[in-house]
Amino acid sequence: AKQAAQWLAMMTSPTDAPTVNAMRIHSAIVYPSAENLSHLPQALAWLGENALKPGGSKDWLMTRALREVPLLDALGYTIPPQAQWALTAAPPSAPLQGPAGEAATATTRSAYQQRIGETVLNVLVALGGPGPAKAPVSVVARCVDALATIGMRDEARAIAAEAVLGSSMRPSK
Repeated sequence: AKQAAQWLAMMTSPTDAPTVNAMRIHSAIVYPSAENLSHLPQALAWLGENALKPGGSKDWLMTRALREVPLLDALGYTIPPQAQWALTAAPPSAPLQGPAGEAATATTRSAYQQRIGETVLNVLVALGGPGPAKAPVSVVARCVDALATIGMRDEARAIAAEAVLGSSMRPSK
């Protein structure tokens, strides 16, 4: 964490801003220290504002906002007004079919009923073989929220981290 902070301090060019922003948000997800979390509101506001602006990184920033903001919301973080749009702007994904769809639907109910084993099983089935990085963000957010609801906050954070860091998002050149 200290080495990453030193590296971030050296990134001062305006063209570094998208990368610095990603690192700030990802650091808060993976390692929620007081320092990392202190940067989160500003980083989310920056992402929310800049994802809507035209420019070279717009597609990458939009993809990040639509994936990361709902996951951070599911983890219980306050989403600043500048990024609130990302909670409802994602295009609807195809509903999951079969056992995965049924498990995704049951996840919220089992979590609110504090059925720990059932919730964990539903999460595993809903995320499926490809896992959080390939699952629709709405399903991952539901699973993250369910795990946090039953007190498995570290596991919820791990799934959110895998969903964000394991996805194939790359900045456009």
